Amino acid sequence: MKIKRIEALALAIAKFSGGFDPADKALRTCNPGRLRIFSNRTFPGEWDEGLRAFRSWADGLKALTFDLETKCSGQSRTHLDPEGSLKNLLNMWGIKVPRKAVTFLRRALEDETIEASTPVEWFLGDRAIKLLKSNFLGG
Repeated sequence: MKIKRIEALALAIAKFSGGFDPADKALRTCNPGRLRIFSNRTFPGEWDEGLRAFRSWADGLKALTFDLETKCSGQSRTHLDPEGSLKNLLNMWGIKVPRKAVTFLRRALEDETIEASTPVEWFLGDRAIKLLKSNFLGG
């Protein structure tokens, strides 16, 4: 069994934004994607200087995966288009040079066709068809 595309993407973001670094707040707050909160009023719970704190690293990774599913389907406040590039998505996490993340994804998914220009909807895999049908075709 292979890793899901969206999970590999979450791991790549965690790897290149401090999620595995013991000295980084991302690891200390169990927030491998450095997910931020917009308001303590709308998202009560633990947080550290704008970073959401999760009960476990696995919970933080699950939240990152959900965030990526939302962004890759074009349904987030970022207005990233599903046809938008991997490079644009990585840039949202401050990953300005996507070369290392692309190499990571190629290895993790055993797919040499992944490029910085790969549309983000590709990472949804089979879910992309389901999301598009439910959003645009009403089914």
